Formats: sequence, C-alpha cells, structure tokens
Amino acid sequence: MENDGDYRTLISASLDGFWLVDRQGCLLDVNDAYCELSGYTRAELLTMRIEDLEVNQTPAEIAQHLRAIRASGGARFESRHRTRNGSFVDVEVSAHYDATRDRIVSFLRDVTAKLAADRVLRQRTDELTERLKELRCLLDLSTLTARRDLAFDDIMQRAVDLLPPAWRYPALAAARLTLPDTRYATANYQETPWQLVCDLAASEATRGQLSVAYVEQPPGHETDPFLPEERHLLKAIAQRLSGYVRRWRVEEELLLREESLNSLLDLSQRAFSLREHDIIQLALEEVERLTSSEIGYLHFVNADQNTIELYQ
Repeated sequence: MENDGDYRTLISASLDGFWLVDRQGCLLDVNDAYCELSGYTRAELLTMRIEDLEVNQTPAEIAQHLRAIRASGGARFESRHRTRNGSFVDVEVSAHYDATRDRIVSFLRDVTAKLAADRVLRQRTDELTERLKELRCLLDLSTLTARRDLAFDDIMQRAVDLLPPAWRYPALAAARLTLPDTRYATANYQETPWQLVCDLAASEATRGQLSVAYVEQPPGHETDPFLPEERHLLKAIAQRLSGYVRRWRVEEELLLREESLNSLLDLSQRAFSLREHDIIQLALEEVERLTSSEIGYLHFVNADQNTIELYQ
C-alpha cells in the first residue's frame, strides 16, 4: 500500500480507473473510479488478480503480457473486463512499469460507448459501400443496354458479368441468365446450395431466369447468405433486362418488317424486267436473307393435291 499523500490525491482525482499491480498480477491498489467502473468495492478488488477481471486473455497470456510490459517499460492496449453484475466493460489500458518498485501502474479508461459507436459506424460504412456497389451495377447496366454498337448476345453476356461485383462476396459470386434458346453465364458459374433466382419475363414467348450463386459457402453464413437488398437488386436487374429484351424484340420485328417492305418494293419495281423464274429466284434469296436461313425451297402443289413439285 502506498502512503504518499500526493500519490493518493492524484489517483483519487483521476476520472480514469487506476491499478497498481505486482509481478504476479495481484491488485495492490485501485481508485474509486475503477470501483465504480467494475462495481466491486475496493476491499474486494484488493483480494483479486488480473485474471479474475480480464476476459480476453488466459492466465498464461496475462503473465506473458506482464513480462512484455516490464521488458518494454510500458504498453497501451484495449481489453475487456468482467464487472460485479456479470456484464462486461471495454477498457483502454495505459500501463507503465515502475522498475524501482517492480510494479506496474495502469490507468484504465472506459471505451465501451466509443467502441459501440465505432461498430455502428463500421456497419453503416459497410452498408453504404454495398449500396454504392448496387447503384453502380444498375448504372452500368443502364449504360450497357443503351449501347447500339453491340450485338444482343454481347450485351446479355456483359450484363451477366456485371452482377458478381455488386454482391457482398464478389470473389465467390457467379451469375447466369437463361433465355428460351440461349444461356449466358460467368466462367465460374455452377449450381450450388447458395443461390438466388429471379424470373425474367420479356413476353409470353420469351421467359427465362436470372440467378446469382456463391461457388463456396460465404464465411459466417450457414444458411442464407444473401442480404434483403440483394434480393431487391436481382429483381430490379431482372426487370431492366426484361425491358431490354422486350424492346430489342420489338425493334427486330420492326426492322424485319421494314426490310420486308423494301424487298417487296424492289421486287415489284423489277418484276417488269425479269422472267418468272428470275423473280422467284430473287424472292427466295430475299426470304432467305430476311429469315437468316442458309437455304430456301419453293414447292408447287400438284393438281392431285397429294404430291408436290420442287420448282426452285
């Protein structure tokens, strides 16, 4: 026990908790601030060792930490202590080794509220980062589907490639889009138990599915690893792709009709200068081009209505 009046006045006036600890980790002195912080009386604390209060470290780790403080002359670190009512309090410890008395002097500041605020801040920062990733994905998708210099298949594949970076674990994420006759997927896509699926409906004849999967189980998620916001994001992407596919089909149909009309106009203008055989040949070639076919035939049904004749 220290009897120096200045020493007692100093530790009593401190708003932070105070410990005086011997080589074995026994508490030799504490102040009122630490009594209030821990809920123990001074008499109770003076019968305790560090291991009776310390939560994060084992007795062996505490002993090693004390040796390190004596060797370095001091340390500053965060820890967690057990209080009298069974709750825990986070503390920031500033320890100094007094070599003349072979004792460690420590001031302990309650940082429970600060750490809680830091956790909330980190959580909100993480959430904001996720929302920014989702917004970036939607913006890039809108830019992509507005391009006129890319073919339909290129846009669909690039749209699928945009999805994994927007998810919480992009390194594990894969995506796939299926349409009636086509499939677009990232190189790492595979069926797994961790999968999010949304229907895509551009029309009655054009339906499909958009899915995002984790190729491995994400850390800390034994069941559903997907955020509610990610479900909304996948639905929004599916709606935008449905709209694009629907618009593309309409534009393709309008273009085909325009080309058909131009072909009919060209045939009608050239009919007066061509023989019947040449007109039929030209018409077949136009139909083949308009339907993206590789070959075309024209058959005539004979008068018996049972047989046909290959005309061209």
